[in-house]
This record gives sequence, structure tokens and C-alpha cells, in this order.
Amino acid sequence: MDCWLVTDEADEALPEYPLFDPSIFKLPCIILDDDDPRVQEIEAAVRKGDHPDCPFCGQMIKIYKRRLNKAMVEALACLVALGKSRGTPPWVHLTDLPKIQGRPCGGDFAKLRYWWFIVGKQQDEDAVGSTGFWAFLSWAERFLRGEVAVPTHAFIYDDVCYGFTPEWVYVGDIDEDFSLVEVLARWGDTPEEDND
Repeated sequence: MDCWLVTDEADEALPEYPLFDPSIFKLPCIILDDDDPRVQEIEAAVRKGDHPDCPFCGQMIKIYKRRLNKAMVEALACLVALGKSRGTPPWVHLTDLPKIQGRPCGGDFAKLRYWWFIVGKQQDEDAVGSTGFWAFLSWAERFLRGEVAVPTHAFIYDDVCYGFTPEWVYVGDIDEDFSLVEVLARWGDTPEEDND
């Protein structure tokens, strides 16, 4: 079974969205002992909201609060429509996705993985970098159908998600001028209608 497939049993379960707790933030690049005063000093500064440079790797240490936005949701809807049209496995290359709001899909699109909407195709062991191929998970379809809500923001540092805000959002409430019906119509999909 390919890694992008989610079992029916797992589909029924809600993905875990732990709340962000800055008091437990640890620097991922540090190989030193947690008791080292340099490590404690840097981590304390980050917890206070400062953004020091890491003396070990040089990277600015800032935890970014990233919002799930309408461009990301539109790109997700496009990925789902393209993926469904391609069969199994539904791998879609990033360059196959159209420009959203005048910009190519890219960094924000890849952040959809933090909400358990997409998964990237892995490179061979000796390869470097990303393949650029993505597949949607069934959780993405449930979100796009308005069946589930997800946290509004993720906290990210060095390509790792450290948790989420306690506020949740349904797809129809992403933005006041966001229309899921229009988005799905643009990408060849239609929302299921209520028969009540």
C-alpha cells in the first residue's frame, strides 16, 4: 500500500491537531544537552517572542503562525479535482496546478500537509529535494464538502509544525468573499447537493 492511502478506519478518526504550547518549544538543530545554559537562554528568548539567530546553525529562530487561507483552499480543490481525474495513485505535480490569485502554487500549498490534507511523494533514498508530486488525502475531501472543521492557524518553525490555534473553521468560513461553489466549478467539481 502506498503511503498516501488512508485506511477507512483512519478516515473516520479526526486527525490530531495539538494546541501550540510555546513553553515546550525545543530547538530542532541543537545536539547539545538540554541543560546547556546556551540552549536554555535561546529557548527562553523564543518563548518570550524574541527572534534570535541560532548560534549553532545561524537560522533566525521564529515560530511562524500560518493561517489556512482561501488561496490554499482553492489550490486544494484544484488538486482534488485533478487527482480524481487521474485515478490511483492521484499524484499531481505542482506545475500542473494553475496559478491561484495570479501566483503559482508553492510554499503555501505545501503547508496544507500540516492540516493532513495532502502528502508529498517521497524521493528515492539517495535523491535530494522534493519530487514536486502531491496527492490529496480523504480528509481534504471531507473538509471541502464542509463535513469537518480544522484549526485556523498552524505554528511552524524550520518546516516542522509545533501545534495549532484553538480556533477552528469550516471551508465556507475561510474568508467572507470566498465561495466554495465558485472554486469547485472552476476546477471541474461540484459540491454535493442536499436532497432534503
